[in-house]
Amino acid sequence: MVTETETRSQAPRWLRVTIYAQVVIAVFAVSLSFLAAWELKPLLMQREELRSQVASLNTQLKSAQSELATYREALDAAREGINEYHAGNYAGAVANYDSALKLDPNNAYLLDLKGYSLFKGRRLDDAVATLLESVRADPKYAWGYFDLARVYCAAGKFSDAKTAADMAVSISSTMRSKMDADGEFRRLCQPILKKG
Repeated sequence: MVTETETRSQAPRWLRVTIYAQVVIAVFAVSLSFLAAWELKPLLMQREELRSQVASLNTQLKSAQSELATYREALDAAREGINEYHAGNYAGAVANYDSALKLDPNNAYLLDLKGYSLFKGRRLDDAVATLLESVRADPKYAWGYFDLARVYCAAGKFSDAKTAADMAVSISSTMRSKMDADGEFRRLCQPILKKG
């Protein structure tokens, strides 16, 4: 027979089952949290890496937007320069090209436009210097050499003009026909055209 002391020392079965179940649940919960942490750690690291990449891309985007705004300003100044050139205001064209070049200083096209406007304004030495900058900025820009040859011819430097014209043709074979079709070039550079 079970004594009263033995009965009191033994917990009821439902309580033992409940405690056992709680211990099992606690062990399962701890195991599950370790497993979740193990599985989530790479995902959390990936999330941080993605956040860093997004921040970097946002910085690059802001920089690109700023650069684009600068190029738009340069384009507007270049358009004004072209309008001034066509109006016969070569000094105004040069001033606008200078504004554009402050924003985009190594643009061979802008340098060529400025050089040709200087030439039209009869500033031959400045035109040569600017056109040389143009071909240094982009050695494959055939129009820079074409206009340089034209200015050299106007200055009577036919040997330099021939070198520049040959360079234009070596970059783009279509430049020969452009030289032949351009009345101003033919008039100024007649001595080098006769040589071939």
